[in-house]
Amino acid sequence: EYSVKTISYDAFINNTELVRVIIPEGVDSIGNNAFAGCSTIRFIEFPSTIRYFGQNAFAGCSSMDFVSVNSSNADLNLRNYLPNNQSMTLYVPEGRSGGYKDVNLENSWKTKFGDRIYEGKMEIKSFEINGLEMKFVCATNKNSSNNKATLYTYDTDISFVEIPSKIYTYTVVGI
Repeated sequence: EYSVKTISYDAFINNTELVRVIIPEGVDSIGNNAFAGCSTIRFIEFPSTIRYFGQNAFAGCSSMDFVSVNSSNADLNLRNYLPNNQSMTLYVPEGRSGGYKDVNLENSWKTKFGDRIYEGKMEIKSFEINGLEMKFVCATNKNSSNNKATLYTYDTDISFVEIPSKIYTYTVVGI
């Protein structure tokens, strides 16, 4: 058994099939151009162990909307490698948003994400609605006094959707 420590340079370059990427704990570096040209990636989750990003690691990832960082280290230079997508939302570990919202950091997370920095978790949830399985990105937000979740569309080729009012113990507050 071997542990993955590095995502090599050019590993997924120009792969237009990727939509969601979860990089596992233990990975500490991502090589040059590793995900460059992956224009269909919408969701990406980084482990707390990540420390190094190669040049252009995420160049051309123009569809990236949701970024989850499991590190409490707000000085992580990842923000400089992510695309400049004005609608990207950042999810950070509970109780750790303060450093990420610090406007005094050079090229701060706040500059890149604005007010779209939340404490919580991002995951894909499946629901059966009218006999059809549908998938949504479920973003739980611990910043609020109540457990709240926001659902974002994942399946885009749907003509009808009935939104569930509760997911486990979370109340749906936005779509």
